[in-house]
Amino acid sequence: MNSPEIVTELPANILYTLGYRDWRPQDIKDVVEELDAVLVDVRILPSSRNKAFTKSALESLLVDRYRHLRPCGNENFKGTMGPDTVLVSDAACYEGVRALTRLGPVVLMCMCSDHASCHRNDVAKLVSGRDGLVVAHLYPPAVNIPSARAFQQRLDLA
Repeated sequence: MNSPEIVTELPANILYTLGYRDWRPQDIKDVVEELDAVLVDVRILPSSRNKAFTKSALESLLVDRYRHLRPCGNENFKGTMGPDTVLVSDAACYEGVRALTRLGPVVLMCMCSDHASCHRNDVAKLVSGRDGLVVAHLYPPAVNIPSARAFQQRLDLA
């Protein structure tokens, strides 16, 4: 994995991803607002043991900046169907994310910390490969930095 670089000027054609495992909900909200983006939950089931990352909690936190796109969920999230990602519907996932990217920035979210082993990376490749978007994986802010405005976005540009 490439080490993240500090980016100060962001191109308009970026599709962002993040894995919420190491994030605080408020930090996600700060980043989504800073990017003027919509957070797209690509989990097959928008639930979590951590109640802050359930669909209802994220809808309350982000209001109109939250969408759950079940077609982007990985039917093979338990790995029982082999090693590959099996999206609920490639076509519906692509169309759903594509429609949102035409309205503005999108952040694809799943739980996994490592984008390389997470299906959100496959979703990002599906959309970016057809639409020429650059994929940028977001990392949580340092523990001692209280706000997304206090740091430059740490990105791993794919």
